[in-house]
Amino acid sequence: MKVCLALGGGGARGYAHLGVLKGLFEMGLKEFHAISGTSAGGMIAGLFAIHKDPEKIYETLRSFRESPLFHSLNFKETFSERDKLKKLYSNIREKVFMAKTFVSQSFLDEETRDRIFTHIYGKDTLIEQYEQKLRIMATDLVTGRDIAFQGGSMHKVMKATSALPGALPPVRLGDMLLVDGGITHNLPTIPILKDDCDVIIASDVSRSLPRKREYRNAAEILIRCEYISLRRLQDIESQFADVIISPELSEYEWYEFDRLDEILELGYKAFKKAQPEIEKAMNPIIRAKKRILLNRELIEKLTSHIVYFP
Repeated sequence: MKVCLALGGGGARGYAHLGVLKGLFEMGLKEFHAISGTSAGGMIAGLFAIHKDPEKIYETLRSFRESPLFHSLNFKETFSERDKLKKLYSNIREKVFMAKTFVSQSFLDEETRDRIFTHIYGKDTLIEQYEQKLRIMATDLVTGRDIAFQGGSMHKVMKATSALPGALPPVRLGDMLLVDGGITHNLPTIPILKDDCDVIIASDVSRSLPRKREYRNAAEILIRCEYISLRRLQDIESQFADVIISPELSEYEWYEFDRLDEILELGYKAFKKAQPEIEKAMNPIIRAKKRILLNRELIEKLTSHIVYFP
């Protein structure tokens, strides 16, 4: 059976993906036909391709948090300074702060960012050398196209999917200038429709839209409008998942990477709640009905805006 995963963006909330993977492993699902990921989800997908085990991913991230490199980033000091700006940008997109949730909230120079990705992913490798089929989402600023990476440099692809516009520099690759794929595919189910998945399980860690009644300037209004637009795109994409696992993470901010264990546990609890639905989705009759509704012509139309690279 071809079981595929779609791992969404959401900053530190992306740690919940590890809880979902833990549950899937316990269920006996340890291999996946394809995994798509955006931002936080993209980075977890990359780590899964390397380690093939959620426990090893956890140890990798915990090790980084305890490293001298991480402590040299002065997260708390940096955040206390930026907290003055938090009121102005209180609803900025939580999902696209992937790199900062695992490392820092400061602006990073290229050298520091390279050291971070080397620490987390080891020596740079090619995605295609791993058995896991990946679809890692980024957005090309030059053409406006969505890019689904299925090969290439692991470091460069991970940097691209986590490149927060305005906070982290875009990633140059040939004629492309790449930023976070969550701009249009924060819950990337559409990019794996071409993979003939029997079942698509989506892990959605940025479902909530916090209420906001007061807007003091044009910047806050523009950011809020973007946030709402992104939620609508995510609502559309969620329709293509057979099962959506949505941990309750409304109490967690994108920058709370120090709460790894709590967030992971909430992801695991959400999986346990969704497990009966996953088992139902694997029923052959249910899968047959899906094939009738989601025909090849429709899939081609839905994915026509995506460039699968290389």
